[in-house]
Amino acid sequence: MPLVLFLLAVASYALLIPWIGFIWDDFPIAWIADRLGSAGLDRYFSSDRPLLSWLYRVTVALLGTRIPWHWHVFAILTRFTATLSFYGLMRTIWSKYAHLAVWAGLFFLVYPGFKQQWASIIYGHFFLVLTGLLFSFYLNIRIVQQEPLTPNPSPTGRMSGWRDGKVWHARLSSVFAWLLALLNLLLIDYLFFLELIRPILLWTALRDHLLDKRKRLWKVLRSWFPYLALWVGAILWKVSTLQNQPHRYEITFFEKFQETPFFAFLDLGRTVLQSLWISIPAAWGMVFQLPAATLGTRTTEMAVILTGVTLAALAIYLLMLRRTLPVEVGFRNGALSVLWIGLLACLVAGWPIWLAGLVVGKGFAADRFTLLFLPGASLVSAGLIGLLPVRNPIPWLVAALLTSLAVGQQFIAANTFRREWTLQQRFFWQLTWRVPALEAGTLLLADELPFTYFTDNSLTAPVNWFYAASNTTAQMSYLLYYPARRLGTSLPGLEPGLPVTRDYRAAIFEGNTSRAVGLVFEPPACLRILEPDLDVENKMLPEVMQRAAAISSTAPIIVSAPDQPVSLPVRLYGQEPAHGWCYYFEKADLARQQKDWAQVAVLGDQAYATGDYPNDPMERLPFIEGYAHVGNWVRALELSREAQQITPKMRPVLCRLWERISETTPASQEKEITFQAALGELSCAQK
Repeated sequence: MPLVLFLLAVASYALLIPWIGFIWDDFPIAWIADRLGSAGLDRYFSSDRPLLSWLYRVTVALLGTRIPWHWHVFAILTRFTATLSFYGLMRTIWSKYAHLAVWAGLFFLVYPGFKQQWASIIYGHFFLVLTGLLFSFYLNIRIVQQEPLTPNPSPTGRMSGWRDGKVWHARLSSVFAWLLALLNLLLIDYLFFLELIRPILLWTALRDHLLDKRKRLWKVLRSWFPYLALWVGAILWKVSTLQNQPHRYEITFFEKFQETPFFAFLDLGRTVLQSLWISIPAAWGMVFQLPAATLGTRTTEMAVILTGVTLAALAIYLLMLRRTLPVEVGFRNGALSVLWIGLLACLVAGWPIWLAGLVVGKGFAADRFTLLFLPGASLVSAGLIGLLPVRNPIPWLVAALLTSLAVGQQFIAANTFRREWTLQQRFFWQLTWRVPALEAGTLLLADELPFTYFTDNSLTAPVNWFYAASNTTAQMSYLLYYPARRLGTSLPGLEPGLPVTRDYRAAIFEGNTSRAVGLVFEPPACLRILEPDLDVENKMLPEVMQRAAAISSTAPIIVSAPDQPVSLPVRLYGQEPAHGWCYYFEKADLARQQKDWAQVAVLGDQAYATGDYPNDPMERLPFIEGYAHVGNWVRALELSREAQQITPKMRPVLCRLWERISETTPASQEKEITFQAALGELSCAQK
């Protein structure tokens, strides 16, 4: 079974890791660890998980910060170890119903409700802590099951029926289980309430060892008491040490309860039911979804092949296993036991998000909360299938089918991360072509970028990593903001002279709207730096970005920086891609900033010689202006006509461009003829 689980982990999560880099909040953590070191990690986790930084110190020292596949392998291994701990725990509790443990282990590994496995730095540590908690349950139960039923000491001081070696082994195992439980409570709050399922597991594990319920209850309470004391102590520690610090998530339920108790409980009940629905039936319903059309037919074909191969191999294995595993007569009783404990685990585990008013979702990023329900949901799924006649091959084939479909869905999810990483690489290559270096304290204002797994907050980290490679202080050099999301909150306005401060947990940015660079990136169009002179008239931009264009400037862009050239890490971004249209556009726009019109014209000739073409009419503007300045008026007018024909929204921008050309080029008869022709064709109002 461990080998089967390992192969399934590889099939589900490892096939595309060479082409996936850092995802979402992995980027800030990698940058902080790389540039700000242990002190930065301490500051980052200080407000809500202060001791987690010590675990990161160890893993960062082992895996580094610049090779993403190291972390992907780490995340796969920790998910595998968590699955092994879960499977071993189930086998220990339900030893008479091993088939339920097999199914639950499979479902735990490939659980389709959670599709963020490739944010590997974050979730690799989560699964590492989960491994410890589940192994703590396992050790605790094994010790209790093996304890003598009469724990009175013999005259020699030893436990009756135990050898000295066995006593010491039990004591060491108890200490180790206690320490693992302590680490769970101190490191990650996601699993904090899952500790409360321990006495239920103990009670169930002792059902065949101790039939007297009163004695069993006493034994469970005696075994659980050290962990209960630990749990209460952890609550007191959190309240006493973290209550005056800012938190990422605040507990909101009690405030709502004080205002409107009835509606507070009503909302809580609705949230609980929604969480259970999304985490169990809706999660498994997603395995029947087809890939999005944007992923292409090749992804669909590969997913179908992977699902088919997995189904065939897994079905053969499970049908062979069916013949070897003993099956008790009351198998449905075992299934019901697994089912209700799974539901109870879900009800216990969800309080960290329910108290904070957070909602579980099926898509990014809210699907991360399904991790709280992962053990319980796996038990519920196995218990439901276990209600079918276990000697019949049907439940085994159902388990194989669901597992295989989930493997295919995880492969599809991996493809979405792969494609977005590729798009993000394209973004940064184009940015570095256009912006060779950047003055410290610059605020980047971007129209919302076409990323699902990267936010302005997460992309701020690589901007600082690459453009301020030597900055190892807690004073951040750059900040990337989406004005549409930040305006009115952390972005006070879009007027010059407004201070902008951002606490990035490990560092602080302090800037001003007077030093801002606006940009847009809408593939297949190229990344483009906004020009206040033109983009305030650009009706193709959202209104908020037209306002951002008014304060945007190319002044913070350092054209030549021999001492501080921006450099993208090869292990993250590979070698520089082949120079196509976007390369020549970015370089031409940079040359236009320098007013090197001859270079703009040369780059224009090279760009059009590639056979490629603009994907946005605004991309013709540097070449229109460049050709006009070198006296190639025919070409300038030709490109202007092409841009105008694409959309009438280009007319205000082109009119303003031709006015600027008229103001900055020397007088000539050809210029006057071309200028009048352009104004006439564009219906520009002459000043």
